[in-house]
Amino acid sequence: MNILLIKLPLRSVLIVPFILQLFTTVGLIGWLSFRSSQTSVEEVAHQLRSEISNRIEQKLNQFLEVPHLINQLNLDAIKSGYIDIDNIQGLKRHFWLQLQSFKTINFILFGSEKNKFIGVGRFNYSGNLLMMKADSSTQGSIQFHELDIQGNPQKLVRETANFPIRQRPWYRAALPTNQSVWSPIFTYHAYSEMVLPASVVVKDNQGKVLGVLASHLFLNQVSEFLKSIKVGKSGQTFIIERSGLIVASSSLNRPFLVNKQGKSQRIKAIESSDKVLQETAIFLLKRFGGFKNITTQQQLDFIHQNKRELIQVLPYSDQRGLDWLIVVVVPESDFMEKIQQNKEKTIFLCFLALCISVILGVLTARWIMKPILKLNQDSQKIAQGKLEEIQQKIEFQGITELEILSQSFNQMVSQIKEAFETLEIRVEERTIELKKAKESAELANRAKSLFLANMSHELRTPLHAILGFTQLMIRQSHSDFELSENLEIVNRSGEHLLKLINEILDLTKIESGKTQINPNCFNLYSCLKTLEQMFELKAKSKKIDLIFELDNSLPQYIKTDESKFRQILLNLLSNAIKFTSKGKVILRVKTESKPDQKLGFTQPQLTLDFEVEDSGAGISPDELDQVFEAFMQTETGRKSQQGTGLGLAISQKFIQLMGGDIQVSSILNQGTIFKFHLQVDRAQSEDLKKIQPEKVVIGLAKDQVKFRILVVDDRLTNRQLLLRLLSPLGFEVAEAENGQEALKIWHEWQPHLILMDMRMPVMDGYEATKQIKSHLKGQATVIIALTASVFEEERAIVLSAGCDDFVKKPFREYNLLEKIAHYLGVRYLYAPDLPPLEALAQTPTPLITPDALKIMSSEWLTALHYSAAAADGEQILKLVQQIPPSHNPIAEFILVLVNNFSFDQIMDLAQKATQK
Repeated sequence: MNILLIKLPLRSVLIVPFILQLFTTVGLIGWLSFRSSQTSVEEVAHQLRSEISNRIEQKLNQFLEVPHLINQLNLDAIKSGYIDIDNIQGLKRHFWLQLQSFKTINFILFGSEKNKFIGVGRFNYSGNLLMMKADSSTQGSIQFHELDIQGNPQKLVRETANFPIRQRPWYRAALPTNQSVWSPIFTYHAYSEMVLPASVVVKDNQGKVLGVLASHLFLNQVSEFLKSIKVGKSGQTFIIERSGLIVASSSLNRPFLVNKQGKSQRIKAIESSDKVLQETAIFLLKRFGGFKNITTQQQLDFIHQNKRELIQVLPYSDQRGLDWLIVVVVPESDFMEKIQQNKEKTIFLCFLALCISVILGVLTARWIMKPILKLNQDSQKIAQGKLEEIQQKIEFQGITELEILSQSFNQMVSQIKEAFETLEIRVEERTIELKKAKESAELANRAKSLFLANMSHELRTPLHAILGFTQLMIRQSHSDFELSENLEIVNRSGEHLLKLINEILDLTKIESGKTQINPNCFNLYSCLKTLEQMFELKAKSKKIDLIFELDNSLPQYIKTDESKFRQILLNLLSNAIKFTSKGKVILRVKTESKPDQKLGFTQPQLTLDFEVEDSGAGISPDELDQVFEAFMQTETGRKSQQGTGLGLAISQKFIQLMGGDIQVSSILNQGTIFKFHLQVDRAQSEDLKKIQPEKVVIGLAKDQVKFRILVVDDRLTNRQLLLRLLSPLGFEVAEAENGQEALKIWHEWQPHLILMDMRMPVMDGYEATKQIKSHLKGQATVIIALTASVFEEERAIVLSAGCDDFVKKPFREYNLLEKIAHYLGVRYLYAPDLPPLEALAQTPTPLITPDALKIMSSEWLTALHYSAAAADGEQILKLVQQIPPSHNPIAEFILVLVNNFSFDQIMDLAQKATQK
């Protein structure tokens, strides 16, 4: 029977499970083999580190015992009368004989209480023997003589004046005890040697101190021993003191440095030039919190340059004051090299087995796939829309599943051919419509951007003049309180108009994704209290109740974007009061943050839930879906003829940017509830930014250069504003109405600073700035750009043109003058002001009663009350400056209240003073 006529199920020839099983089995065996080898190597590494540490410990015991042995032998010889400490020549001969046997000793010394001193030794391991001597014949100096092979002194090599023996560390260290002790390590930088002194006190039979014996030990031989120990391929060992200073190392030439003045300085392990030694010390310091905390033997590991380093730390100490750490560091790669090679072989074998399995699978699959190749090709033609190339039906025999599939496929092809012609026509028509819509949308978007840019400039430019001249008039009207108050009203109205313009532009920024959250810390209680006071009068005038229901668990200080937070609540509360004629308006605030039951503390981030409920006109159900759309107003809003229809839209966008969401529910003629939540962080009182008063500049300090400032602006009002602001202060000011005229004046007049408008006819500020900065002398001219644009992208463009800084119109007088002072180093004369708030906060200030405020006029008290209700700290500071100097305690007390955000107390004082 022909095998092709046999009908077989497709699943009987699947090979994928076979390949997966084979690969899994081989991989598992290889992994187990690798882990077993790795465990064995770790055990070997553990034994190796322990063995090396023990060898070093044994060597140190032998090496460090020598100086104490010498001291004890000499002490016994003195007590037995074998040597006489008053016989300098005898001592010298005895020390010389001992040094012939002990090559590791630097010097053997004896210093007496009578300031006599004798010592024999060498400055380096292979150097000639020297004799050190100090007695009455040397007049307090110490002399160094070379010794010949018989130990007799020859020529004088060196002499050191004023060498007090009894002040040497090794001498003083021996006095408190009767046994041989160690004193601090010191260095011979000229000989690249480091020495460890051991000393013991010499007393007579009555216990009187006669002098001190000392034996100085060369420590360089410890480093040589460490270098002789082979620790794997690239391992190393080192010894450090508990203070972190290196005693010996197998990787350093010497464990100390010599500075330019020729003085030696020992090296800290964490500052070593050897990176492995340095990183090991830093790791141990961080792991144990200090070298002194390592009290037992430790075996650790850490990562250095993406490689695992194995560490053995062994504390080493003795009863004579020595307390060191022996450290062995071995790269894991030294042991894992063979395992890595075996791993690569295992991977190669697994890959080879997989390849063989795949080849067998492909050969098997080819036999299966051959009959369905035609089906696959025709399916691709259908996907590419080439139905006309399918000329004949597909017929399969031999495989049951494919035979059924071919019949279904033929039916599908017939149906697709019928529908394709109609679908192609519809797609073509829809494509043309979408293309036209896209072009229209791009055109509208470009027109919108151009409109916003122009509107920003055209609206903010006249506002710049209004607010600027208002600030000038306020400066000149302190003597007339009523005029000053009227000007403040004009100024606040201009600021409000600017805020409305920015509101429209902010909405556009939000829609374009350019608005950012600027979190800061503030007093939540004070903020909510300020809002309550702001709307209290308005609510009372409409005879409705304003209720703030605050949860007791609310934190006092939080961190989020205060400006946007305040704007959201202002919009919602303002709308609630505006559309409520009777009843009440309620603000509810609570927190969802709860203490963690497992950890036992409150999480630093929490969620605040807000509800603004009113009993007003309500919103009809068919208008609820539109309340958050820009420029859309409900029927009630249209009747009121108030607002722009942007408040709720901006509030929703701000809430979403701050990680929250807002919902609305309403019943017509019964009221509305807005609910939203925000994600905030907890803060502390010390995180709050303190309010600083703006000083009023009245002129330039004496003995300064006559500063020249060029004002460049195409609008006369803007130039007049800057002329009237700067000239009375003492600046020399010139003006130009375009960039071309500015270039001419700059060449002739050489101003120190230029205030440059960026949009001007003839030549704009960008081109003028580039031409000025292209000259060498232009690099010294400070150029500050003045622009009415509110887009942050403008800042980058202005700075790239060469401007030194950027000021937006309308600007505050104080900010502009501070910019000028920053770049020119100008010193100003200021109007008499009050002490800094920090000083007031640190000195006790007596409480002020309402009667004390009666020295001020009723208009002043009213202005103070409204400024406190609006939480306007800057306006309060201006009002405080009007208090006579003879009543400074009143001013200081009000400033303390402002600095503590206690606006409610200021309102209470002002209100009671007015009533009395």
